[in-house]
Amino acid sequence: MRKKVLWIEDGALFEAQHLTGPVFNSRKYDLDIALTISDAERELFNNEYDIIIVDIRMDPGDMPKWIKLYQNAGRDKLHARLGLMLLYALFKNDEENNILKVVPKWIETKRFGILTVENYKELEDNLKELGLESIPFKQKSARLKATALLEIIEEVEKEI
Repeated sequence: MRKKVLWIEDGALFEAQHLTGPVFNSRKYDLDIALTISDAERELFNNEYDIIIVDIRMDPGDMPKWIKLYQNAGRDKLHARLGLMLLYALFKNDEENNILKVVPKWIETKRFGILTVENYKELEDNLKELGLESIPFKQKSARLKATALLEIIEEVEKEI
């Protein structure tokens, strides 16, 4: 049975052919893409995924709570880091990070990986705080291999 994968990536439409081709060609995964954090929240609450790959810099989408967080951060993906805020809401759903009223019961750290332009060092303290310091992590760059998405999916799969 194919593993169900959610890729949370606002640039997926531009990167789709380059990065999703190897995933589809592997025939091992059913890939869904969330283009905004609002889309990601809907997917996480309506479907259970084996593997979730998150980008840190994301657009808010249409949900008012994500729009407000984005606006409060200066309407800038670099500073808003809504992907990171989603991870805080999922794994540290305390009073400060209570963006989500509840967290789906199937959510667990071993299902997650990060594919983003930030380097690991920039996010290390946050990831440690969330218990995510050892999850698969790939930094995007201009020379990103076409197999990068497939590789990180396979790294997460080894953990589940």
